[in-house]
Amino acid sequence: RPSAACFVTRPSELNLADDYIVVLADMDMSGISWRTVDFSGVIEGLGHELTGMKEPLVNNLKGHIHNLKIDSEMIVSDRSEAGIFACGNTGGLIEDCVAVGSMIVNNSSISVISYFGGICGRNRGTVVNCINGADITGSSEIKESSVSIHFGGVTGAGAGQIIQNCINEGNVSYEGSPDAYVGGITGRGTSGAVI
Repeated sequence: RPSAACFVTRPSELNLADDYIVVLADMDMSGISWRTVDFSGVIEGLGHELTGMKEPLVNNLKGHIHNLKIDSEMIVSDRSEAGIFACGNTGGLIEDCVAVGSMIVNNSSISVISYFGGICGRNRGTVVNCINGADITGSSEIKESSVSIHFGGVTGAGAGQIIQNCINEGNVSYEGSPDAYVGGITGRGTSGAVI
């Protein structure tokens, strides 16, 4: 754990440049222009909630997000990987977290390989004791036959991903072409996955 903690009580203080963030209050993020970046530190939520999030909290996670709730109002239009907490998780840990609200993925985000999940899009790390209550909705009209699309309540998919003791309570739906991998917990249990 980093030695110096940044204690956050309002949205303007939440900065992913800090490597140890402790959230001390519920915060309304709806008026914030949030910039999603890679993160390798620690976010300790202490059970608090971020509401009105319109972007993923982090881009690629190599750190630890713990005990945080996010109420999402996300419309994904420019990402091939997206989750309410993290677009991707590379060796990181998301633990004791809750996602609610919604994530809508439109056609322009669907690329050759795409991953969308309530907690994390492409998971190559660990997600433990998390609950997704957000509705995940996707649509596409891509004619390319080699496209591989993944939608899941907790994670989209990910080689070697670990998902333990997680629950999906949200609706996960996809319509259009081509067909997609769609699941309540994960869209697809790929090579080495432990679920």
